[in-house]
Amino acid sequence: MRRVCQAAVTLFALGCGNAMALDAATVAAIDKAADAFVALAGDSAKTGQPPRQTDPAAKPLLDRVLNTSEVQHDVVPISELVGLSTWTLAVVKVGLVYTLAGSGMTKVEAIPNDPAIIEKLNHNAAVFAPEMGRYLDAVMWLEGATIDTVMVFLSTASQSELERTKKGVAQIRSGAFQSLGGVISTLPTSGIADDWRRQRLAVFAVIAPRAAKFLLPEDLRQLSDMANAAAAQMTDPNVRSALTSIATVLTQR
Repeated sequence: MRRVCQAAVTLFALGCGNAMALDAATVAAIDKAADAFVALAGDSAKTGQPPRQTDPAAKPLLDRVLNTSEVQHDVVPISELVGLSTWTLAVVKVGLVYTLAGSGMTKVEAIPNDPAIIEKLNHNAAVFAPEMGRYLDAVMWLEGATIDTVMVFLSTASQSELERTKKGVAQIRSGAFQSLGGVISTLPTSGIADDWRRQRLAVFAVIAPRAAKFLLPEDLRQLSDMANAAAAQMTDPNVRSALTSIATVLTQR
């Protein structure tokens, strides 16, 4: 995710016409709220007891970081992509508190590539379902906003601008692929309610057509395969249908 923020810096100086301004003070307040929440969480990675959204001290911080309504409908200009990336990082800070709760790990880099451990971490989506649901929704909405912003830039950029920003765009594509893949891989986790799955998939269904136009064919194939594999594990017909529909959309460029 840090690499994606650096990629945003690469694109920062480029303009893209009329679009919604992402207020710098808003982004600063979001980042500050995320840091305050992490401090409030303390050693929850060891105790397994992060602050819940029912906690009066945590609720306003979570609301400030995870409410993405202002970027769900309007395109953020490419010149403010750094702010959008900062917001995404703030959301990830909050999400990691819940993801890593009780694991003894405080950094995502410390997570071993062990399916059993990853499954255990994913189980926190069931333990902290309200907060993790909001976190995953926020990630998807921000990835969608980032995709829209970069797509507008790509549609008007000169050949020299495309060459200059090629690496940054590739890193943003990689970040979107990882984020969306993370959502899909969480859905089959035991203990998660089907209603919770349907809520996440409703957001994913909005983002999927954007991803289909932006991500590389191989990444889209992998996401589609993941969605179909997850669908095969579902017993709820609506969840299964939503996943297979998303799998189809992801392979329609």
